[in-house]
Amino acid sequence: MSDGIGGTRAADRILGPERTTRRAEDAGYFTGEAARRRLDHRTGGLFPAAVTFCIVVAEPRGA
Repeated sequence: MSDGIGGTRAADRILGPERTTRRAEDAGYFTGEAARRRLDHRTGGLFPAAVTFCIVVAEPRGA
């Protein structure tokens, strides 16, 4: 299944790439320059992103 999200701001609200990039920068995983390049790359058009949904259905033992 594949679908598009209309615009960078909508994608950021749903997937959070800016938020997680800033957190990674704060934690030292990205330099300021690397974070800027990563975020600037998103404004050039489409960018790949993925979401995984994992649904677990469980039934208690003895039910």
